[in-house]
Amino acid sequence: MRLPWLVSAAALAALCSLAGLACSSSSSGAPPDADAASLDSAADSAAGEDTGTGDDASPGVDTGSPGDGGAADAAEAGPPAACGPGLPCGVTSQCCVDTSGGTCGATCGCALALKCTSAADCPQTQVCCLQPTTIDCSIGTHTSTCQPTCLGSDPQLCSPLGSATECLQGSCKAGDGGALVALGFPADAGYGVCR
Repeated sequence: MRLPWLVSAAALAALCSLAGLACSSSSSGAPPDADAASLDSAADSAAGEDTGTGDDASPGVDTGSPGDGGAADAAEAGPPAACGPGLPCGVTSQCCVDTSGGTCGATCGCALALKCTSAADCPQTQVCCLQPTTIDCSIGTHTSTCQPTCLGSDPQLCSPLGSATECLQGSCKAGDGGALVALGFPADAGYGVCR
């Protein structure tokens, strides 16, 4: 927790007293640096938050403090980035998709784990193929990867708004009449499959 620098003298004295610290206020209205750090740490402790002490690597950053499960970091990090057709996650994560939409993540559990959504996300001469997998999901889900061609019955994902020549076989069908929704894709979200 970060405290605003403009704190009334009474509030500063009350927090210092609560923390058992000898604090003083300066004429600028901001507490001295040493007192501010002590006050912030004491306020975090009083609020049950990670103070950045102990074996944490840096102040205010939780690297695995026992008991909090990283909850303070998850709240500070903000919500995961949205992803989907035209919104890739980047090199170190994948788009975890379920019927409500997609968010970037390192692992997806039983959600669809998409590393691509069309040939536009792949190196030239490769297409985006959807394959069954049990990685991170023992009951099975699907993942997409870039490959020269899709094997067997693995469908090729495509962009309904993309190139007419994107599909190796057939043409791109938006949503494929509900077949993608049956696999866990959100309805009418811009995903397509070559048929």
